[in-house]
Amino acid sequence: VRFLETPSTNDTFAVTQDMAGFDPQELVVKLVGEKVILTGRKASEMPNGPFRYELFRRAWDVPQSVDRDRLSCSISSDGQLRIEGPVTESAMRTVPIAVNQVRNEPQPKCALLINILDMKL
Repeated sequence: VRFLETPSTNDTFAVTQDMAGFDPQELVVKLVGEKVILTGRKASEMPNGPFRYELFRRAWDVPQSVDRDRLSCSISSDGQLRIEGPVTESAMRTVPIAVNQVRNEPQPKCALLINILDMKL
């Protein structure tokens, strides 16, 4: 199992995990509070008779701006599991940039000199 990260965009939260070797029915994805949790359980019989168990667990923080009711999960034929959800419209907005006018007031060139002359040595 390789760890992969899919960068989220401004309008989508997305994570990808390589789960090659696990069948989809051996995987569970749950949303618990602020986290989405992926677990995998696999049992296979060894040639000599004992069983081999593989357990996998990974959790990601889901930003508050993500619409949790619209989270989805899919897995590709090569085992790439992707969890994604849209960012809500109310959480996404453009912030305008105000341009402040700067007055070109002349700076006193001799202010430092006057302060030094006013000092008593």
